[in-house]
Amino acid sequence: MTKEDILDTLSQRLGDAMYILIVLKDGPLLKEKIPEHVNEYYQQKMGEPEKEVISSRHKLDILTAKLEGAGLVNVQEVGRARMFERSKLADELSRHMKLTKK
Repeated sequence: MTKEDILDTLSQRLGDAMYILIVLKDGPLLKEKIPEHVNEYYQQKMGEPEKEVISSRHKLDILTAKLEGAGLVNVQEVGRARMFERSKLADELSRHMKLTKK
């Protein structure tokens, strides 16, 4: 399996977690701030002001666990909160997705 195969698989399986990586491009965020930023981004870019990508804490937990397990985010404990930031792998995946975009 090549590096490109691995990046293709990651990009195909990201789903809605992709929007978290997009908003983290601007810098790290506390976990509880992620839904606000993701939903705002989605509503502006997709033109769907009523739709929420992350509508529950459960969905947030699933998406962040998926990203963390794939190594696409780095997580730091800040007191009792968790701070999420993009990893180098996420940056590489982003470059790969731009290059292979059809």
